[in-house]
Amino acid sequence: MSSLLKNLDHAVVQLDQASSIDKPSCQFHVIDICEQVLTQEDGISALYTRIHTLNAAGLFEGTDWDHPEYLLPNLVPATLAHADKATVLLDCLSQLRMLAIVEGKSPPSTFSAQEAHQFLAKVLSLNLSLIMGITDETSRIRLGEMAPAISSLYRFLLTHLGYETILSELVDEVWRVLAQRPIQVNPIKAMITQISILVSQEQVNLGEAKLGIDRLVSALYGPTQGCYDDPGLDAYCQRLNAMDNNSLQQEAMGFARAMHDVGLASDYHATFLRWLLDNQGSDILPTALGLSNTGVDCLVTYRQLVHTLIQEAVYPQTAQAVYGLAMLLERGVLFDAPVAPSLWRQIYLNLHPDVAASLTLAFGDQLPARYIFLQA
Repeated sequence: MSSLLKNLDHAVVQLDQASSIDKPSCQFHVIDICEQVLTQEDGISALYTRIHTLNAAGLFEGTDWDHPEYLLPNLVPATLAHADKATVLLDCLSQLRMLAIVEGKSPPSTFSAQEAHQFLAKVLSLNLSLIMGITDETSRIRLGEMAPAISSLYRFLLTHLGYETILSELVDEVWRVLAQRPIQVNPIKAMITQISILVSQEQVNLGEAKLGIDRLVSALYGPTQGCYDDPGLDAYCQRLNAMDNNSLQQEAMGFARAMHDVGLASDYHATFLRWLLDNQGSDILPTALGLSNTGVDCLVTYRQLVHTLIQEAVYPQTAQAVYGLAMLLERGVLFDAPVAPSLWRQIYLNLHPDVAASLTLAFGDQLPARYIFLQA
């Protein structure tokens, strides 16, 4: 990273000193280095600290981004979706320039800080899927390593501008994405966490978004009476030990209702399922998973397999596996002859060390790699 930044600083000096004839070739050289820096850890911050220098050196000179006052936020989504890497990178750097104007880190120009703030707020509201890390396969192929970096850049912009800037639009987008029941939910959970922090600090008037926010936050951090105050997993287990059967049934119904309403499973839900199996409470499992008659029949038929899946794959770190398990049972997938034997084989599969190392690198070492592989 340090060598890249030295190369970038040197290239910017050359760009600043270049004649009008040499300027375009120097611009492409700087853009190429910026692309490499963008994909590095802390690369976005490094580019942001240099954006005024890049602008002053003439990076945008002679391009469509030369005059920020003429830029249209409605064109940004199409640029990100269809343009080549160099064009996309210029657009991303232009957003950083706008942020510098907002924060007073760029000298006054024909574009005011208020106008830059409004521009970025509109751009963010038009690219909410990127903020949540949701990109299509075409973009991942076209942009390569830049695709996740662009999502990180938009989250960087949102962090600096404040979530209240587009809170209503953000909540609506979260609900729209959750309605599709996505497989990858970590970016959405992270977004809900940020919204929760914002709400707890009471920094913004929630308005009409309050009901939707309350449902999202409670589904993750307080879906039932036993954990409504987000007490922590250890404290919650102590509360479970003191509950009678009727209270446990109420907990189970609360978890199922929240999970099927939102499409997200709470860490407390995963803890609850594991506690049930450890405390002879398996008869409450159907209620906790929100199963209909079909799901219950599937659970009863493959009881040992389901219990083993919970013991092996359902942890607070893999809480979304609860929803996957519920849908597996509800849709009767286990009744297809090859499925149950395949799952048993996967449960006892020994991972190759290289595969285990790759999973640990990607998901951390909080859980053994085989548990991560099984819940996926």
